[in-house]
Amino acid sequence: MILPRVKADVETDSVAVLERKMVRIRALHKQLSHILETEYVSGMAYDSKSLKKLILRKRNCVNRFEHLVRAMGEQLGMMTGREMSSTMSRSLVDRVKMIQGLTPKQEEVLFGLANDLEQRHRELMKAASRNGLLFKSVLGRLSVTSKYVNHRNMGRTP
Repeated sequence: MILPRVKADVETDSVAVLERKMVRIRALHKQLSHILETEYVSGMAYDSKSLKKLILRKRNCVNRFEHLVRAMGEQLGMMTGREMSSTMSRSLVDRVKMIQGLTPKQEEVLFGLANDLEQRHRELMKAASRNGLLFKSVLGRLSVTSKYVNHRNMGRTP
């Protein structure tokens, strides 16, 4: 008997799919966190060559992150089967709570992942803000230095 290469009807466990997406998002959080930390160190050292590489890596990682978050949102929408009310909190935990028919084990796993992702997201936001402030202050110092040097050179005649 020859088995078909691809099953015609593939049954998917939507909870398992959601769990995998959340695990992949957690891995991207970890990667982004590492990139932001490295970016901060490179920024403090004025290492423009490393910063250029990190910007490309960060952009790629953020694009994958955004795609995966959209896919997870769509998955949650399909699983809840209803729209979120405008008054309901938009936290990931609340969205997961809207899924009906979860077993206690599934709830434990999904709620744990949702809480972890929200915590990691807050940490990423703090790191991104810290890096933004660093680069803003560095650009400010460079601007002042540039104005000072240009002002000094204006008094000289070639």
